[in-house]
Amino acid sequence: MLKNFFFKNFPYIYYSKKQTNKMSSSLKIFIYLHILCAISLNAQNQSEESTLLQQNDKLIGIDNLSFTNGTIHINYDITKNKENHRYLVSNEYVKGTFTYKNQKYYDLLLNYDIYEDQLICIPNIENNYIKLNLIKKNIDDFKIDNKHFKNLNIVQKNNTITGFYEEKKINSSIILYIKHTKEKKEILQDQKVISEFNSAKNYIISLNNEFFKINTERDFHSIFPSKRNEINTFYKEYENLEKQNKEEFIIKLIKTINN
Repeated sequence: MLKNFFFKNFPYIYYSKKQTNKMSSSLKIFIYLHILCAISLNAQNQSEESTLLQQNDKLIGIDNLSFTNGTIHINYDITKNKENHRYLVSNEYVKGTFTYKNQKYYDLLLNYDIYEDQLICIPNIENNYIKLNLIKKNIDDFKIDNKHFKNLNIVQKNNTITGFYEEKKINSSIILYIKHTKEKKEILQDQKVISEFNSAKNYIISLNNEFFKINTERDFHSIFPSKRNEINTFYKEYENLEKQNKEEFIIKLIKTINN
């Protein structure tokens, strides 16, 4: 590639060695200066091209991408403190990724409204007061706060599973899905309507691509009938863990009975 560049711009430098030796010193200096000048101009052109591409990206703007046709997100909640809210972690927006119409988008400011089961995005950091509810049916998955969520739409027998579920792969055949929910209660206080949110989680597993609710000991017996004794023993041994951290309890139980 470099040889082609030189041959195109300086065909005379491909003289034979005998011919080159006959050149005068002043001619050689002229050639070298010409080469240096051309290389500098070529580098400048490449830099200008890169700058133009960046300016073109800004001109098109992220505001014109397909996911920016959602509705404006407005939160009217008045809560007692910042720790009580409708979102996954806090009221603050953090960088995350999502797949929208099979297209990945990276490092955008996101938040997950658990109460409404809604992914929210700030499409333009410079105008961060504009928050958009992304169109849910177009979202395949998203990652926020080191948690990966899948948009499920499963209909099987008498069981329908829809919405965003946190995904945790346990082994090659079992995936745990966690449904984060928040219940909202409104209280009249000092002539203001105060919102209070209580968090809860529900669990399902995908076992060989079939989905099962898995919130109780009976659910485990139904899914793993041959492991009944092991399940009973585990529930007795790890009773405190189930109360303190249900998610960790379920993962540990599944790994134990599938060793």
